[in-house]
Amino acid sequence: MCPRGTILPEGSPNALRCFDGRIGGYSLYLEDKIYLLDTKLVLTAGVRLELTKQSFYNVLEGLSYPRPLYGGPLPAASVWYGGDHVGLYLGYGRSFGAPSYLSGAIQPINPGEAMGRALRFIKPELADTVEAGVKLMELGGVYATVDGWYRYFNNLRDEGENAIDIIPAAHTYGAEVDLEWLPGEVWEKVDGLELNVGYAYNGSRVLRDLYTGNRMPWYPAHEVWGSASYEAPFGLRVGTKVEFVDKQYTDYANWDAPRATGEVGTMPAYTLMGAWLGYRASLPAGWRLEATVGVKNLLNEQWFTRSDDINGGILAMRPRTFYFNLGFAHEWIRGKAGEQARASWKRGKVNRRVWTAGVRRVERWFWRTWGALM
Repeated sequence: MCPRGTILPEGSPNALRCFDGRIGGYSLYLEDKIYLLDTKLVLTAGVRLELTKQSFYNVLEGLSYPRPLYGGPLPAASVWYGGDHVGLYLGYGRSFGAPSYLSGAIQPINPGEAMGRALRFIKPELADTVEAGVKLMELGGVYATVDGWYRYFNNLRDEGENAIDIIPAAHTYGAEVDLEWLPGEVWEKVDGLELNVGYAYNGSRVLRDLYTGNRMPWYPAHEVWGSASYEAPFGLRVGTKVEFVDKQYTDYANWDAPRATGEVGTMPAYTLMGAWLGYRASLPAGWRLEATVGVKNLLNEQWFTRSDDINGGILAMRPRTFYFNLGFAHEWIRGKAGEQARASWKRGKVNRRVWTAGVRRVERWFWRTWGALM
């Protein structure tokens, strides 16, 4: 398929098949926690070191093109202060976007570097994030978060079908409120009932470059979500979930009118709803049975996303879908931790103290991006 010495047009499917890529990486993470004021004040600081190396091999010409190292140190720090019912937190973290084969393939190489004789870092795509908020916990069965966040992007890459746009600087910011109520912690008769509602606002702007002042793609201005579920004492569970996502742009130019090929244009607002009925029960010898039947996209919303890579166009998302899950679990290690986990499972609770709005943003992003699969 790839005989040496053959000349093929650059970018042709056969030429792409004859161009191999390889990537490997190393990471090291160090963290320390300091507990003060009888553990009410927790200081956390750490650093993550990431190093990645890419190489490419042209089968047709028999040439290897090693790329320079990519990565660097990524610091993080946070402060938590609170008691059993109220807590305050402030955190900072730096991350970078992993290099892709496309960005590595078109990265310029200086003479001599193709043979690996020079060591040079590719300028990474960095994101600095600050997040602060207030958490309410176990206050009459109420768990709530009021959160604000800010993220600054440096050297942001926008990869298309055969080119990469570099956005020198951009920022995103937002605020959200999430409220969850477990009335069973106050009234035993409704134990197992859980109610949740939340709202998030996302702002974004390109700060430098041709698109200065435009909104960032894939950042809907408004998001609203809610859910309700009930688990009976004998293990029967029933629940529903709904989420609204506002209109969002899919490119930095903020095109409203879609192109004929479909990869550029707005992504219309949509509402997703799901419902499920399940049962879980303890079995002898540490086994547990879980079964669930449900429907995703109950309203059969026609929603889609877009892609401007080599498969450019409109990507239709999940229609109304029915599913059935059957699972068995077994606890192999028994001890104090296991007993605590079983007690928590029986109450239908999780440790909401460690939740932050950032975790929920990631979950919602997965729901939007991988909605056709989840």
